Amino acid sequence: RLIQKYHMAHNLGDKIIISGSPIEVRYPGPAIVLDTCGNLKGAWALVRGIEYNINSDEAMYDLPAMRKEAVPSEIFEEKTRKNLQAFLQIPENQSQDLFDLSDRLAGLDENWFTQAEKICKYMRKTYKYTLDPKAKGNSKNSVDRFLFETQTGDCKDFASAFVLLCRASGIPARMTMGYG
Repeated sequence: RLIQKYHMAHNLGDKIIISGSPIEVRYPGPAIVLDTCGNLKGAWALVRGIEYNINSDEAMYDLPAMRKEAVPSEIFEEKTRKNLQAFLQIPENQSQDLFDLSDRLAGLDENWFTQAEKICKYMRKTYKYTLDPKAKGNSKNSVDRFLFETQTGDCKDFASAFVLLCRASGIPARMTMGYG
């Protein structure tokens, strides 16, 4: 069991931050809803000073089982992609190189988890983490710069590239950053 206590130091909007599977939520607003992406959203915005508590079960993942999961039916995949269309968008200025790399890495014969895992493994093996701003280069397309030019970057570079490679493979993905 996880016991989580949150105190908002900044305004965060209406998404309720949680870890694990919530069992009990003590939130000061009138209602909580679950959106189509599985996020808990409050009827009130989480503004500075608000506090809430969540008791949840810690998430437990069976990676071997997730890797063996069957490829979903075409109907299920299309329905899921339609519901998560916002997480499949790719900027218009993205190069064909990204799509080619994505096709080479992920393949088509496995489930989304396994495809995403292949992308992740490739990125860990191929790219170097750095906080050096000189490694940024001058390219207008930061993902292409990271993937095909400098091959070095920070957390944002890794996350952006991973998300776009997943999306180019047809895997709905979104980027999240840490909270202050």
